[in-house]
Amino acid sequence: MRIISKLKDYHCNFFEEISEVITSLKEEKDIVWIIDENVYNLYPELPRNKLGSGERVLEIVSDEHLKSFKNIDTLFYTFEVMGVKSTTTVIAVGGGTLQ
Repeated sequence: MRIISKLKDYHCNFFEEISEVITSLKEEKDIVWIIDENVYNLYPELPRNKLGSGERVLEIVSDEHLKSFKNIDTLFYTFEVMGVKSTTTVIAVGGGTLQ
């Protein structure tokens, strides 16, 4: 899906299988994964913060506190510490509040 924005257009893709996501990202150099802890434990094929892999993984407890804008600053701070830039590919894996 193409998202049209005043600042910059971007794409949002949806996949049924995690293997499709991993395959589609083979050429990406700068990736951050945000993964629901329950999903993370179910799928061992998800990235595991391997040193030098170029991928960073943020495992999140997906609960009601994520729905509040009061807590978004924690996510932004974590992104800053992880070196997330406007060119970074951010992948969210999970459902409910994480989406």
